Amino acid sequence: YETNLPVGQYTDLKVSPPCGIASEEMILGDLDEPIHLLSPQRVRAQLLWFGEGYVEYTLPSYLREGQTLTDIEIIGEFGSETAGFNDNWPSLIQVALNGKPICNFTTPGDFGSTRGSLTPKWWPNNQYGILVIIRINSDGVMVNGEYRSDVTTKDFLPLKDKWKLRFSVAEQAKGGGFTLFGEKFGNYAQDVCFREYYR
Repeated sequence: YETNLPVGQYTDLKVSPPCGIASEEMILGDLDEPIHLLSPQRVRAQLLWFGEGYVEYTLPSYLREGQTLTDIEIIGEFGSETAGFNDNWPSLIQVALNGKPICNFTTPGDFGSTRGSLTPKWWPNNQYGILVIIRINSDGVMVNGEYRSDVTTKDFLPLKDKWKLRFSVAEQAKGGGFTLFGEKFGNYAQDVCFREYYR
């Protein structure tokens, strides 16, 4: 089962500036005002960024009786965040599922010196991110093919009827921030993709 998560359809967030959301056509609300990220306009967002905090998405589990969860896959295009852009600006992104930390990964920069292939021409700052593929199975968690933690699919049993997927970033001495690219920004024509595999 595959669910696509549009950038702006988050159900909870707590963020600090610099922050904002943008559709394919314009910035939505005021820049660096966290309250504007709660506007109903957020469902149009194709780009989300913040300096510190978290964003959380709620999505259904489609597994039915007689189906056993074997793998979970989370795929998205992520970047760091700073004022303007900085190609050398690493950020540690933390991922949790149903309240359980599953892995961290590092985005190497807030890339802006080269234009994203899909990013609208009017947008001057962060242009694209890196594609991250997180896979959870009976052996643990892999991020882009590298082992990251011993969390397994069994840790989510018994299954609930919904998933809560959270991305967060903590304050760091250097670098930091979080950017999430939707299908109209960056280099990959997709939103966050969440997959449940079963037998």
